[in-house]
Formats: sequence, structure tokens, C-alpha cells
Amino acid sequence: MMGRGMARGLLLLVCIGLALQGLWPAIIAPPASDSVAWLILTQSSLPRLAMALLAGFALSLTGEVCQRIFANPLAEPGLLGLSDGASLALSLCLLVAPGLWQAAPGLVAMLGAGAALILVLAIAWGPGLQAQSLLLAGVMVSLCSAAAQALLVLFNHDFLQALLLWQAGSLVQSGWGAGIRMGLQILPVIAALFLMQRPLQLLALGDGAASGLGVDVRAAKLILLGGAAWVTAAVMATLGMIGFIGLAGPALARGLSGRARPGMVQAGIWGGVLLLFADQVARILSGLVGDVPVGAASGLFIGPLLVMLSLRARRLGLPERGVSVAMRPLRRANPVVPWALALAVPVLILAALILGRDEGGLILHGIADLAGVVHWRMPPLLLAGGAGACLSLSGMILQKVLRNPLASPDLLGLGSGAGLAFALALIFLPGDSLISRYLVTGIGAGATLALVAALGLRAGLAPARVLLIGVGIGSSAHAFLVLVLAAGGPKGAALLSWFSGSTGGADLAQAMLPWGVAGLALALVLMLHRWFDLLALDDAIAQGRGLALRPARGLALLLAALTAAAGTIALGPVSFIGLVVPHLAASLGYRATASAALISALIGAALMILAQSLGAMLAWPWPMAPGLICAMICGPWFLWQIRRGAA
Repeated sequence: MMGRGMARGLLLLVCIGLALQGLWPAIIAPPASDSVAWLILTQSSLPRLAMALLAGFALSLTGEVCQRIFANPLAEPGLLGLSDGASLALSLCLLVAPGLWQAAPGLVAMLGAGAALILVLAIAWGPGLQAQSLLLAGVMVSLCSAAAQALLVLFNHDFLQALLLWQAGSLVQSGWGAGIRMGLQILPVIAALFLMQRPLQLLALGDGAASGLGVDVRAAKLILLGGAAWVTAAVMATLGMIGFIGLAGPALARGLSGRARPGMVQAGIWGGVLLLFADQVARILSGLVGDVPVGAASGLFIGPLLVMLSLRARRLGLPERGVSVAMRPLRRANPVVPWALALAVPVLILAALILGRDEGGLILHGIADLAGVVHWRMPPLLLAGGAGACLSLSGMILQKVLRNPLASPDLLGLGSGAGLAFALALIFLPGDSLISRYLVTGIGAGATLALVAALGLRAGLAPARVLLIGVGIGSSAHAFLVLVLAAGGPKGAALLSWFSGSTGGADLAQAMLPWGVAGLALALVLMLHRWFDLLALDDAIAQGRGLALRPARGLALLLAALTAAAGTIALGPVSFIGLVVPHLAASLGYRATASAALISALIGAALMILAQSLGAMLAWPWPMAPGLICAMICGPWFLWQIRRGAA
């Protein structure tokens, strides 16, 4: 207790010192009321400080609400698609109605976030508003919105530069008006959330227990989620996207208090402290390296904070719920499905080679064109298929081993680590460097894997802790990527192209690498399928059956990470495939590890080959990234399956 008290006091002193570092001259010698220094103090510095405390309190409080409802330490309002819905609405507004963007960007952002929430609730609507359905629907709406926005940005990069700056987040204030308006929007809702504390405490026990104690589960969740979404959307509309406060604030409150559920007030207070600290760090960095948005600064230091908390906390305070598929199973496992999928892969490749497009429309290539078509089209097709198989296998392994339906390769930070390495290469390496992006991204993914593995071993490879370590490392890397993208220019455009999953410039040797990794990983999973089945159940059961938990889980995570790295190097961080395909395999009736691994690999390969062929024709002669095409095509179908399961 003494150690936690000292940590709390030290953190508060550091934050207060940083917050006042620019105010000491005014405190010691107050400026005249008609001076410029007085205007800066009263109309910029103090409003910015107050905005940081208010926004941090609000974001952390809503994160605590979501983590209790979903009993998941990774839950926050952003998982319901609010951020990506707002970004998509702003992108469309900036392209279609720029006048509305200038007049009321906050209103547009709130409308987009509200539309995303309504869509999520409509999809997950059913008895009790089951947390699993809500989470999967929210993640899928977020991925689909992000894919649509990425397509808009890819083709309108220069026009949407202002949007990229908004996504970086900013607390710069020019008076008290914005803070007062935001306070009027969120404070009544926050008060209502406090009145719902008892139902929230009961919901944390599980839907069945809460219902048995007299709580209308669906109504309580609807009110709580609606309030959390409103508060988050209002903050986001005012300040832009400030990520990870809703995730890190409650985690910090649990770690410093030593209590499983420290309370909404304590979570909110530490969220305010975190955002204030991030803002002051951003101000210091801005004086050294140029403008650093607070959204990026928060990710830079909150990532290490999450890692530290996951290593030091005795318990994370929230139960880990096993993997269950929210989609309604379509049928029992059919032995014909694997053969059909295995046949579909070469058939799709052949169809993509025969069918093409030119300025006149669709064409069929003949024998005379075959050599040129194979030379140009075969490597991207094989690259996309192999990467899809790798990412799907990695997602299946992670969801089994970590017992979390939201686990995907990107959650281990591999995509962000690879992207960070690629960004550094773009900035520091000369344009004619012989180092390819594949070697550079491979080094980045490998370094991230080594760091996650080393820290995970210290944490005993506990599933929730490994996830938090991956999210923490990924958040720091992603924050740097946001800064590069917001800087614009050709380097930002090149990074955006890779980050969206472009397959341009692949050769046959590069295309075969992910296939080799996928084949080796599949063989290992089939050999060790009993380990994975036991790890997916429960630690006590696995130990009772004689399984050594730490070596088995470590080997599984290593296999998942290496497989994800191969797919990420080839295709960019297309987390959609790694998240969705294992659920698609389960909906076909394949839940055991051996059959799920085979079906996941085949589905991932077939989907990405189909997406690659469609992307090459839809916007000819400019190819569209297969990962984005796959998200736009499969996302609505997956949402429909979630809807069937929720009903």
C-alpha cells in the first residue's frame, strides 16, 4: 500500500509540475490585465489545462463503463465504431460539402458517431444485448468504416489532409467557449451515468446474475452504452481523436489502487491526470521538434504505461471470458467444404488471369496474352493469397490461446511495429536504398515480436497481460505513424499505401514466402492441435491434463507472431482477415483446432485472392488494396451473420 501511495503522489507531483511549468512566471509575477501575457494565460493556457482535465475524466470514465459491461480490459467506446464512424462522416463531408465542414465539423462528427452506434445496436439487438455480439458488431462496423475512409484518403490524399490533422487530436484552445460547450453537452450525461452505478456493478457479475438480481439487462446496457457513446462523441467532436485514455485511465486506477474495481470517480480522475500529462509532454516536444498533437503524444507514453501496468499489477481485475462465436452456426461441419475451398483457390487464380479490364471494359485474355498476364498478375495474386492464409492462421491461434474473440495479429503490435520500421526507412534511408520494404518491415515485426515475447515471459504469458503488452507496444508505434501521416507529402502517401495493404511491385520470390510460412505453421498446428484445444478451455483444465502452460502458450504465441509477421510484411497490417476468418470457419461448424486451422487458411487465401482480382479491375488502371476490398465485401456479410446470431 505504501508503494502505491508513493507512486500516486509522485505521479501527481510530476503532472502538477508539468502543468505549471509554463505558468510559474504568471504565478510569481501576475501580468497586467491588458497585456498579451494575460491574454495568453487566460484565453489559452488555463482553458487548455481545464480542457485536458475535463476530457481525460470523461474518456476514462466511459472506458471504465465499457470495461465493466463487457468484462474485458481491452474494451472502450472506440470498440463500438464511434471513432471510425465520425472519421468517415467527416471524410465524406470534406469531399462533398466542405462548407459544412468549416461551419460545423463537430456536428458532423457526432452524427457519424451516432450513426455507427445505431448500426451496432441494430445488429446486436437481441435478448440481453449480449456483450459478445456488441463487441463483434462494433469492431466490424469500425473496420468497415475504416476501410471506406482509407479508400477515400487513398484517392483524395491532398484534399483530406485536414482530416488527418484532426485525427491526430489537439487540445489547443482560443478561449473558454469550446470547453463550456463541451461541458454542457457531457456533464448532464456523466451525472446520469453515476446514477446508474448499481446496475453497472451488477452487470459486471454477468448478464445472468444481474438479471436474477432484478436488473433489466438490455435496458441498462442501452442506457449505459448510449451515455458513454454520447460523452465520447462530444469529446471527439471538440478535440479530435485522442486514443487510449479510455483504456489506460481505468487500468492505471486499478494498478495504483490495488482494487479490482476502483470506482468511476477514481478512474475518471486518473484519466484526467493522464491526458494532462500527455498534453504537457506534447507541448514540450513541440518546442523541440515542431508541432506534436496530443493524440499522438498520448499514444507515445501510454503504450509503455500499459506495458508497465500489465507487468506489475497482481491482477487485472476483470474476468477473462472464453472464446465464443456470436454468429449463428450455419450448419454442422461438412466434409465437402475443405475440398471445395481447396479447389476454389486455384480456380480463383485462373479466373483472375483470364478475366481482365482495359479502357473499353472487361476482356478475356487469350493464349497469346498468357505470358504477359502471368508475369504481371500472378505475383500479386499469390502474395495476397499467402498473406491471407498467414493472417487467418495467426488470428485463429491467438483467439484460441488468448481466449478472446477480439484477438487478432494487430493486437500483438506486429502491424504497428512493421509500419514504424517502414516509416523510419522512408524518413532516414535514401530514395535509392537497396533495402527493400520487406526486409525493413520484417526487422520491425521481428523486433516487436521479441519485445512482446520477452515482456510476456515476465508476466507469465497470462492471456490478458499479453494482450495489454501488445496493445501498449502497438499504441506507441501507431502514434508515431499518425505523426508521419499527418505530416503529408510523398512519404506520408507511400506509408499510407503500404499501410492499406498494397501488393504493387511484388515478384514471384516475395509472393511464395508467405505460402511457405503458412504451410509450415499449418503443419505445426495440426501436430500440436491437442495443446491448442486445451489452452482454449481453461488453465486449470490444461494443467490437470498434464500440459505445461508457459512453454505451450509461449510456443503458440511465437508461432502466431511469426505467421502474422510473414503476412504483414507481404500485405501490410490487414487486421480484418485475422479477426474475421476464424469466426467464419466456426460459423461453418469447424471449431476444433485442427479443422479450424485448415479451413481458416483456405478461407483467408481464397478471400484475399478474390479481393486482389476485384481490386485490380474496379478502379482500373489504379489497383485498389485487396485488404480494403475484402473488408468492404465481407464486412456487411459478417455483420449480417452477427445479426442472425444475436436474434
